[in-house]
Amino acid sequence: MKKTIFYILALVIFVSSCTEPIELELNSDDNVRLVVDAFITTDTKAHLVDLSLTKDYFEDGIPAKAENAIVTISNGSNEVILTELEPGKYYTPESYAGIENENYTLNIEYEGQNYIGSTVLLQVTSLDSIRIEDYEPEVMPGQEEEVEFPDNYVVIPFIQEPPSEGDHYLFKLLINGEYETSQLTDWLYTNDDVVNGNYIADVDFFSFHAEPGDSITFEMFSITKEDYQFIDAILLETAYRGGLFDGAPANVPSNIGGGAVGQFIMSDVERMTEVVE
Repeated sequence: MKKTIFYILALVIFVSSCTEPIELELNSDDNVRLVVDAFITTDTKAHLVDLSLTKDYFEDGIPAKAENAIVTISNGSNEVILTELEPGKYYTPESYAGIENENYTLNIEYEGQNYIGSTVLLQVTSLDSIRIEDYEPEVMPGQEEEVEFPDNYVVIPFIQEPPSEGDHYLFKLLINGEYETSQLTDWLYTNDDVVNGNYIADVDFFSFHAEPGDSITFEMFSITKEDYQFIDAILLETAYRGGLFDGAPANVPSNIGGGAVGQFIMSDVERMTEVVE
């Protein structure tokens, strides 16, 4: 027994003496890249282009902002220069609005390098109406008293999907003027692969918690196939990752050249508002 304990202690001492801290050389300073967040719509307002910088994976804190850049948006006939009102936050004039079926170019000059993004602003189909109904979640047998659902309403839009193929959509929800879907993980995005040319009705798009008298706004945006793939790729590499059978990580696509990451989105928007009764 004493001999056994001696061997165990010797093994523990041997293993502990062999451990050394490992410091990874990530050459982070050489891999800093510009991050572009640009979502411009047909609304007339001051639109935001947010510029920041990537940071080390193990670094704490908020990513640094890309300051003092020169940012312009052009459709070939009209170019606007954006103004940096806060560090890394560049705004169009308040009178600016995207135009349907126009091609757009985003040009960013930052620390001696040019970054150019190109896209098209597609027209979105009309939103006929929306309906607010009580939320009736499906509860598995035996879970009636175990599961609590904070959401008490759903929004149901009515949309005529056009017969042309290849349409892509993004949907958001506001309650009393504030985005309930403020994060990308809250957005609903889809294409017309299974609904092309059909009338969309009686489908719950969002469930939410609200009180009588609350104002509910449903927004529908047009996006390109590239925008759809960008959103899908981000979620696949973040929110949807972590399973045992996940594939190898992959780079998220971008429509901005020069080594930047992010996406330049130009979008038409339709919205409707109803009050909870």
